[in-house]
Amino acid sequence: MATTSSEMSRPGQPGVEEFQRPVRSLWSDAWGRLRRNKLAMIGLFYIFFLSLVAIAAPVLAPHSPARPIGAELRERGAYRQAAWVESNNEKKTGLWTYPLGTDSGGGDVLSRLIYGTRVSLVVGFIPMIFTLLIGVTMGLVSGYAGGALDSWMMRFTDVVFALPDILFFIIVQTAFGKTTFGRTFNGLLLIFVSFSVVSWAGVARLVRGQVLSLKEKEFVEAAHAVGVKNNKILTRHILPNTLAPIIVAAAFIVPGAIVTEAVLSFLGIGIQPNTSPTNPFPTSWGQMIFEGKSGIDSQPWILISSAIAIASITIAFVALGDGLRDALDPRN
Repeated sequence: MATTSSEMSRPGQPGVEEFQRPVRSLWSDAWGRLRRNKLAMIGLFYIFFLSLVAIAAPVLAPHSPARPIGAELRERGAYRQAAWVESNNEKKTGLWTYPLGTDSGGGDVLSRLIYGTRVSLVVGFIPMIFTLLIGVTMGLVSGYAGGALDSWMMRFTDVVFALPDILFFIIVQTAFGKTTFGRTFNGLLLIFVSFSVVSWAGVARLVRGQVLSLKEKEFVEAAHAVGVKNNKILTRHILPNTLAPIIVAAAFIVPGAIVTEAVLSFLGIGIQPNTSPTNPFPTSWGQMIFEGKSGIDSQPWILISSAIAIASITIAFVALGDGLRDALDPRN
């Protein structure tokens, strides 16, 4: 015998409404899956921690990253060891005032490490923004327009994609590093531009592939049928549906930019040294590696600490990127 709706909702029995689950969006489901990924959450919290360190660097750093000059430099000598290391030379024996010791100029290694967090995060995030702006725009227009425009834009994208990144960075830094433009913000602006010029091609190809699939969907055809303009279809219908792969790509762009800056600084053509007390970006981890390699026998912690810092932030972003890729995958 069939059960009527009145019988299902009689007192003491659960109604149909009580069996209905709350509607959850794609983003809430993705956040729930991301929270279950322990490695990705560790990476996320570590990146958040480094962001706080970068913001509060003047408060957290025990000393100014600016190197001492004059009599103070001569008094300290070269390469004071880490705090737990003793030396026959009193001026080189470690002190807890300088937990990781000093460099050859008397600068505190721990303070430089803390301030170097600023450079790494800025070098990671700002080029990522420009890369996404260029790549997403190119991919959206190319994939949606199709035809000859798509063909020409993709051929240009292929040319940029084929450029050897590191070689291009070295050429640009060598050619423009000594110019006024190259010295702006200690060379940060030149790194931003050079990285963005060649890194957008991969994002453009990714977004184009998504657009080619999405523009054939029913909701896009329905928008065309009711007279929605192309620019609104791109921004309101197609772009939101491509955000998942774009976010994952962004998470992998950041560590690539950080490592690139470290490589260029290690080669001596990256961030330019500037220890002015008013400079918010006085040093970078790549510079510390460059300086630490020459004094690895006398003071290894300049090299070790900066290498660990670069490796840890890279691993954190890669773990977060892997977690986002799994969380935003609709098949999971």
